Amino acid sequence: MRYFKKLLLNLIIIALEITLILVGVNAFTGKLNPTIGTVSIVGLLIIIYVLISQVQNKRFRYKRPGLLKTTLFVILIAIIATFAGCQPLADWKDKAFDYVSGLLESHDNNTNNTTETINITRTSETITPSTPKPTISPTPTEDKAILLGKQVLNKVNSIRDEKGIPLLSWDDTLYKYSIEHSIAMANQRELFHSDMNLPYAENAWGGEGSKSWGAETIVNSWMNSSKHRTWLLCPHLKHIAVGIAYSNNGMYASWTFWRNETVDSDWWYQYTPDSPPEWWY
Repeated sequence: MRYFKKLLLNLIIIALEITLILVGVNAFTGKLNPTIGTVSIVGLLIIIYVLISQVQNKRFRYKRPGLLKTTLFVILIAIIATFAGCQPLADWKDKAFDYVSGLLESHDNNTNNTTETINITRTSETITPSTPKPTISPTPTEDKAILLGKQVLNKVNSIRDEKGIPLLSWDDTLYKYSIEHSIAMANQRELFHSDMNLPYAENAWGGEGSKSWGAETIVNSWMNSSKHRTWLLCPHLKHIAVGIAYSNNGMYASWTFWRNETVDSDWWYQYTPDSPPEWWY
C-alpha cells in the first residue's frame, strides 16, 4: 500500500510539473495575465514542494524544510514574480538593467566604440502579409515612410520628456513587424490589430483621402484616444517602431511595441476603463 501511495504521488507530481511548465510558458510569452500567472506558478511550486517532501518521508508526514531550502524557495518565487511583471519587483529589475546598461554605454563611449547594440527579444513569430515584404534596398517612398516614422517617435519622445517619462528607442526588429502590418492594412484599406498571442502589439492608424498627413497629425490622433495614448506614454516601454505604408489614396501607420516590456497595470482599460494610471495624464 505504501508503494502504491508513492507511485500515485509521483504521478501527480509529474502532472503538476507539466502544468507548471505550460503555465510558465504562457506567462512569460504574454498569453496569460502576469499576476494570475505568477500566483498560479507559486501555488503549483508550493504543492509540488509539499508532495515531494511527503514522498521523501517514509511516514508520509510533512517535514518542515530547513533554512537553506526555504531561502532558495523564496528567491525562486521572487525571480518568477519579477520576470512575470509583478510590481514593484518588475520596476526594480528594469531600473537595475537600465543602470547596468548605462555603465556599459559609458564604457563604450570612453573606448570610442561606436557599435550600436539593439535589444531583441522573442521574435520567433511573424505576421505574413498578403503582399510582398519591403525590398532590401528602400525606394524613395520607403525612405520617406521610415523618416516619417522616426519623426513620430521624436514627437512622442518630446512629450515623454516634458512629462518626465523615460525616452524610447527605435527597434529594427519591431520595424519589420510594424511595416508588414501597415502594408497589410493599406492593402485592405482598413484598420485592424495583429493576433493577441504574438509577442508584440500595436496602435493602428490610417485612412483614405490623403497621402500627405504628417507626424503631428498621427501623434495627435493617438494622443486624443485614451487607449492609444497609453502606449505612447507607457513608462515601462523601452523600444518601439513605427511602420508607415501607402495605399493608392491613403496612408496607414502602426506603433509597435514588445508585450513583454509591459506590466499588468499598463492594460488598465481592460480592467478599470474609467481609471487611467497617473502617468497617463
